[in-house]
Amino acid sequence: MAKHTFVLPESMRHPDNIKPGCTYDLDRAFTTLETRLGTNDYVMGKSLTVPDIIITHCCGWADRSGYSITQPSIHQYLARCHQRAAYTRAMEVRNNYV
Repeated sequence: MAKHTFVLPESMRHPDNIKPGCTYDLDRAFTTLETRLGTNDYVMGKSLTVPDIIITHCCGWADRSGYSITQPSIHQYLARCHQRAAYTRAMEVRNNYV
C-alpha cells in the first residue's frame, strides 16, 4: 500500500486498485493477532518479546496508511506496548529525525 501511496512514481500508483486486497489481508492478520493474544498481555504471554516490537511497528504502518484497527483488545495491547519506557524513548529519538 505504501508503494502505491508515496513510493512509486505518481504515474505508476494505483492505491484504489490494491486497497481492497490490502484491507482483506490486514483484517485477517488482526483477527489472527486477536486470537493469538487471547487473555495474554503480549503475544508470547506475560513478557514483551521481539514479536511484540515488530507487531507494534507494523501496526503503526497500518495506522499511518489509514487502516482502522477495530478490535478493542488490540487497542489495549498497543496501549500496553506504547506505555513502555523504552517505546517512549525510541519515539523521542525518532521524532528528532522526522
